[in-house]
Amino acid sequence: MPFSEIHTIGPPQPTEIEVCVFGPSFGECIIVHLGNGHWVVFDSCMNHDGSEPVALSYLNALGLAPASAIKAIVATHWHNDHCKGLARIVGAAPAAYVWISSALTTPEFFRFAKRMGKNKTTVAGTKLSEFESVIDEIAARNKAGLLTFGYASSRMPMVKIDAKLSGHGWPCEVTGLSPSPGDTLNFLTRIAAQMPRVRQTKHSVPSPSPNDVSVATLVTIGPLSILLGADLEKTGSQTTGWNAVIAAHHQIPFGPNNASLYKIAHHGSENAHSLELWQELLEPNPFAVLTPWRNGSGRLPTGAGITNIMTETKRALATASEARTRRPLKERPPGVLRFLRENNIRIRSLTAPFGCVRFRMPNLQSGTWNVELFGSACTLAELARTKEFH
Repeated sequence: MPFSEIHTIGPPQPTEIEVCVFGPSFGECIIVHLGNGHWVVFDSCMNHDGSEPVALSYLNALGLAPASAIKAIVATHWHNDHCKGLARIVGAAPAAYVWISSALTTPEFFRFAKRMGKNKTTVAGTKLSEFESVIDEIAARNKAGLLTFGYASSRMPMVKIDAKLSGHGWPCEVTGLSPSPGDTLNFLTRIAAQMPRVRQTKHSVPSPSPNDVSVATLVTIGPLSILLGADLEKTGSQTTGWNAVIAAHHQIPFGPNNASLYKIAHHGSENAHSLELWQELLEPNPFAVLTPWRNGSGRLPTGAGITNIMTETKRALATASEARTRRPLKERPPGVLRFLRENNIRIRSLTAPFGCVRFRMPNLQSGTWNVELFGSACTLAELARTKEFH
């Protein structure tokens, strides 16, 4: 997706709110303009040609300097599909506040990450290398006495902008909804069980399932609320996952109003679908957007996942029509084609089409979102009609 296509109308006005959701291109990235040039970046993926993080490409295409535009960077969790290129964003915005999950700042996780990272031939090493760079940057800032980092957890305010500085006259806040204390406890218990001992084979870092330490966030701008689900899932416990978020909401409600825009959690997976979330944290029929995911034969969302979402809203979108692309057969050399045919070999590409869904709200009083689809982005109904789901 050439950025000449997406930046033609220029950057948002100081009074405009913008939410851009990019993906999948292995992963997802969300960029939010809170107003008056204040941008927050959530997670990271690479741009369409893999040359740099999409957040940097987009801001540069708008004529904005990332070093001054990005006020905060939120790394929701350490999975590669959410942090590819994250270290480069942090390096490009040295004054930006960096937030990571509170569970990933504990001594237990530091020891675990360093221990697993020693053998770079392991899957664990490649999974943690990007996130380790961010942890190292946080450690350097701490040593230098800089107060530009923080640890996200439930009800933790991560960004606050006074109404006088927001450009539109409304206060802005980005608040963590997770991880809950129960999420953190479960994660550290698993880390302790997986910690390799001396002369013991280093196995891959256990991918939390559910995503115990993923940082879901709520963005509030005056009367407007935006829910970003990261990869948080629903669990069987009231103290973890979306269950804990809903329980906390029952105690003290989040935000002034229910959210009109939802970045769907965990690529629309069935285990991230919470009926209580749709009923209690979101407006009826909200805008909702997901990034598809593909890993070998596995894919998200499934047909059942799409049905769950479309039951709750008719305004659901996806950043790509499929979570993979196929290289045309005619591009392959004749000898390769013959070998594949004779040996009954099928090629499945993990290269994903790239797309973006951009939401802009020029007037907060109206509460009306203007929506644009770029690249391979489509409605969720269109995604459901592709051959992937038949």
